[in-house]
Amino acid sequence: MPLPTDPPAAPLVALTANLRKPDPGDGDHRWELRRTRCAVAIAAVDPDLLLAQEVRRSQRDDLLAALPGWRCWGQGRAPGDPEPVNLVAWRERRWELEDQGGWWLSETPHLAGSRSWGTASVRLVSWALLRRRGDGLRLRAVSTHLDHVSAEARLRAAGMLAAEAAAWPVELPQVLGGDLNEGDGEPAPRALLAGGWRDSLAEAGTRPEPTFHGFRGPSGCGDHRRIDWLLLRGPLRARRAWTVRQQHPPWASDHWFVAAELAPG
Repeated sequence: MPLPTDPPAAPLVALTANLRKPDPGDGDHRWELRRTRCAVAIAAVDPDLLLAQEVRRSQRDDLLAALPGWRCWGQGRAPGDPEPVNLVAWRERRWELEDQGGWWLSETPHLAGSRSWGTASVRLVSWALLRRRGDGLRLRAVSTHLDHVSAEARLRAAGMLAAEAAAWPVELPQVLGGDLNEGDGEPAPRALLAGGWRDSLAEAGTRPEPTFHGFRGPSGCGDHRRIDWLLLRGPLRARRAWTVRQQHPPWASDHWFVAAELAPG
């Protein structure tokens, strides 16, 4: 039996979310105590697309169990280490998967597990080519996480993300969700914008807010940058965009999520 589909006019909402990997050292903020809150925070936005970072298999499985009707793809980090890390997830009744892939942010991007430029860990990209069931709209969704130590690696990765996206047809809408570990005006975001990506918050006229709070909630941790970004490319525009903030614990993550309502054109 065919899946029921939402009408073509239904809003197209994308959400980028650094989930914070499971770490027993997180104490009262460890994954087992916040996984339900994380699923609730995602469901409250009601996104079509979830672009998530710092995802482990246990988290993926927990979220798929809590959010029925979702499907996902995440490139394994390295041979023998299949953790998805960066995940692209979609509502199956709204989208069908046409293609998927991944590559590494290194001098050898097609060598599994490769790393360059002094990165603290393996950094990679996961992407999925999707077709909307209601009207056939095709869209490419990308999830990534830039290094938190090496500024050179962040800048080089940004250049690679811009060049790789430019190799796809100009008429194909693309959305990139990621933790760039840099804020407005810093080199990596500047390189992405100069390379043809557009900032969804700026396009929607929304003032950026800090996105890393370190499990401190609205009081924040003193880092006043937004380091989590939703970027657009091609015939896709942001009608509105916002930072998804909570007022009370348990916190879904140590990052606030970022969402945007998008429309073709």
